[in-house]
Amino acid sequence: MSALKRAFAREDDPYAGADLSNARRLVPLLVVLSTLLTLAFLPMMPPTRALGDAGWLVAAALIVAQLAIVRRLADAGSPATPNTLLAVAYAGVAGVALLQFLAEAHLPYLLLFMLWLGAGVGVHPPRRAAPFLATVLAASALPLLYDSADADTARDVAASDLLWLCMGVVLMLLIASVRSQRVRLRTGERSAVIRAEQAARKVRSLEQVTDVALAQLPLDDLLNELLARIGAVLELDAAAIFLTDEDGDALDVRATHGFAENAGAGVRVLIGEGCAGRVAAQRRAIRLDDIQTTDDLDPLFASTHIRALLGVPLVADGRVIGVVQVGTRRQRRFSDDDQRLLQLAADRIAQAIERTRLNERAHQVAETLQRALLPARLPDIPGVGLAARYLPGGPGTDVGGDWYDVVPLIDGRVMAVMGDVVGRGIGAAALMGQLRNAFRVYAQEYDSPEEILDRMNVLLDQVSPGQMATAVVLVFDPSEGRLCFAAAGHPPPVILDHDGAATFLEHLPSVPLGVLPYGRYRVFEGSLEPGAGVLLYTDGLVERRGLALGEGLERLREAVGSAPHDAEALCDHVLAIVLPDGPPGDDVALLALSNAPIGGPRLHLALPADPDELSVIRHTLERWLESANVAERDAYRITLATNEACMNAIEHAQGRADFEVDAAISGDDVDVTVRDQGRWRSPRRSGMGGRGLDMMRELMDAVEVTPADGGTLVHMRRSVERAVPS
Repeated sequence: MSALKRAFAREDDPYAGADLSNARRLVPLLVVLSTLLTLAFLPMMPPTRALGDAGWLVAAALIVAQLAIVRRLADAGSPATPNTLLAVAYAGVAGVALLQFLAEAHLPYLLLFMLWLGAGVGVHPPRRAAPFLATVLAASALPLLYDSADADTARDVAASDLLWLCMGVVLMLLIASVRSQRVRLRTGERSAVIRAEQAARKVRSLEQVTDVALAQLPLDDLLNELLARIGAVLELDAAAIFLTDEDGDALDVRATHGFAENAGAGVRVLIGEGCAGRVAAQRRAIRLDDIQTTDDLDPLFASTHIRALLGVPLVADGRVIGVVQVGTRRQRRFSDDDQRLLQLAADRIAQAIERTRLNERAHQVAETLQRALLPARLPDIPGVGLAARYLPGGPGTDVGGDWYDVVPLIDGRVMAVMGDVVGRGIGAAALMGQLRNAFRVYAQEYDSPEEILDRMNVLLDQVSPGQMATAVVLVFDPSEGRLCFAAAGHPPPVILDHDGAATFLEHLPSVPLGVLPYGRYRVFEGSLEPGAGVLLYTDGLVERRGLALGEGLERLREAVGSAPHDAEALCDHVLAIVLPDGPPGDDVALLALSNAPIGGPRLHLALPADPDELSVIRHTLERWLESANVAERDAYRITLATNEACMNAIEHAQGRADFEVDAAISGDDVDVTVRDQGRWRSPRRSGMGGRGLDMMRELMDAVEVTPADGGTLVHMRRSVERAVPS
């Protein structure tokens, strides 16, 4: 009875668990069997008792109808619902009753009810199968109404009905049981699928939390991204990451999620105080499921309406480096799975934080080393505009080996170099320093760019076999406006003419340094007219992922073509156009050199008291006098006298090691003033002083030396011959 009650209980989905696809194949089979048995039974009990020979026509029509039903059900494209199958079963019962009526006998057609009983009860729920069973019992009892019915017929009908009843009830209960089991299995399967999907989502979320690519982000960006992902995993309203300070006595809020902007600024929690402080002190997770008071909450969460809180420690290398706290504004009991998931995420977060800190420290060390190895400032060369920029790679990239340098040569020319060591990190920066020092040494010994590259190539092969570097060495002669350069696998310099046209200096391709024992580099020449400039750069400026090198070079050329001629402005303009979003994934170095003619009625130089500056003074003064059309003989005398005055300033200046040179031309008179800021001292050996002063008086028309406590001033004047400009 309990089984019957469960079977006949009302359900939202009465056909839940029913195998309708198999039922659609089974019912046509039963119809075919019924048709075949009908053809066999008709000769035994002809359908002529009630209607005569017309009964054959009715029986034939019944068989044709059954065959049509089989064809329709066998067609996979035609719809067949449970109601359709039940209607076929009712029609089959009616057909058997019709055959009994035509033959006015219950045998042998009574046996066909067994087939239709299976068709009507075998797929439908008991609440629909029971009326069908009653219909079968009623239809099988119809022969009792015929005139030929007797006691034997009644016994046969009663026995058959009891058999159909038992078979129907057992079949209904069996099918209902199978269907309920199938429903439970499917429910369990769906639940398992749902749990598996949830687990997969958590795993995917955890993979997002532990994504290796996150380690390439700066620390603050990393923490904010991690909190956002944790919040999505655990469906949180608020979360925060606390990190220990340098002393390890307190926790500082470093990242928040679900709070107002800057909510964690200045929030500090002492170790042992509040929830986060207790998590750090006890090195274990703490759960607060139903928060009624804010006494246990940290200041960050006290002003929020958090009702449930979970905190876990961040542990790296056996020490607590911080705490992760998550909370919801609704009452919630965090499960053990939630705690385990958050703790697992926290362990990975701690590793990511430590890895990011190490990467940032290494990046800072390499960047500091690289900046220390680059020139602190470019030399001040009158008539030559110089500017340089160095941009380390964007966030998450190691510092590369980009470098540059400028060396004034003793003959007045200027030598510039731009290089890029293949590789990243401290090793690349250290190798870059070696190459730069070698360049400065070779620049004093060799005045040809290809010779310098040859020597640097040999040096690189000796000190770091297997390493490679690109470089371009350029020499500019400001007196003639000529330049020459040689490249070792480096992008070509770009010239900005005085009229605004930008072109690349053409040269044949060459191998980088370190590839071959002897590179055989070639020199290429060009001109740099007054007002024009040249830009050296590293490949990080023109190379981009997904962008052809030719497109990058063309973009650079267009940017240079629209740039101002001033060296500083040229660098800023190129970076603003080519790198509008800041540093790319590679380092970038730029070096701009411009031909700024020296002219005008006055010349002012402020130089350090270094003997190496004397050549700069001589060549600058020669160019200034030449621009004023001073006769070569007079220009030579003035230059030599000024050189002696500057030598005295360098020799006698003490304290602040600076001196100034001012020159002015008015008509046919040239005045030169050399002023130092130190104190005069006595000559170190007898007989060594005074000769320079005598030479100056011999070369100039008038020489006046004015010593003072604040320095010494030497004023010289000479009348000159000036050629008429052509």
